[in-house]
Amino acid sequence: MYCRPATQASAVTCLHVCKDHRWSGVSRVLIDAAVKVAKEAHIPVVEAYPIDRDVTPSATGTGYASTFRKEGFEVVARSTAARPIICCYITGGHLTLGAIGSMTIMLR
Repeated sequence: MYCRPATQASAVTCLHVCKDHRWSGVSRVLIDAAVKVAKEAHIPVVEAYPIDRDVTPSATGTGYASTFRKEGFEVVARSTAARPIICCYITGGHLTLGAIGSMTIMLR
């Protein structure tokens, strides 16, 4: 069982990208924006619950683990085989990886 330490965190819970803009890098821009907002708000941890396409071909509104990994996140646990808990710490203006409010970012 995964238990996040008692700390302030932000969660990217949804990355809704319209069909015309999918697979064009928009999710990466949204993830970067979420990290920037968290950094500016002095929130030390950003976590997400994406789908791991290496395990399942399912579509998702929560993003893909591979996209988050490309943006500096690391898998720290799994709620199921296909659903990792993925996060990063934000310290001193830099991202540092590690185990461990909610933020839904949408582009219409």
